Amino acid sequence: LHLCSMAVFFCFFDSLRPGETLGNFIYSTCMPGAVFALLFPDWTALPPWSLHCILGFAAHALLVSYPLMLTLGGEIRPRVRYLPRCLALLLALAAGVYLVDRAVGANYMFLVQPAAGSPLEWFAAWLGIPCYIFGYIPMLLLIWTLLYLPFRRKAPAR
Repeated sequence: LHLCSMAVFFCFFDSLRPGETLGNFIYSTCMPGAVFALLFPDWTALPPWSLHCILGFAAHALLVSYPLMLTLGGEIRPRVRYLPRCLALLLALAAGVYLVDRAVGANYMFLVQPAAGSPLEWFAAWLGIPCYIFGYIPMLLLIWTLLYLPFRRKAPAR
């Protein structure tokens, strides 16, 4: 139930039936999540050549490359107008995952405890354990600004 695990299915569904909302969700949410997982991996406590470690890096690299290739190829067209839908989908997923986390004592999507060494841990030190979740907001705003800025449309000259 981590976002990256769900992203595999989102990419699969997108490959079967591409859509603007799903494409923008993969681009705006799943790809940055996979980038963060590569930057702050939680599987590196394992030996570097273990299957789990290799698969962790390989799978997350593929989760970054799929939307990146589709965007560069023009099949995913990043549009800011889809961000509210993407946010709604992310919040719906997070709400469901949080309920599962509480029911089974898990920490999927790092909604109960921040991942060690990640920016969420920095927010936990600053805001505390339950409130570190609000650290997702500035991170999302920064990431979405960086991702969508190159695709903004210039206003026509008057």
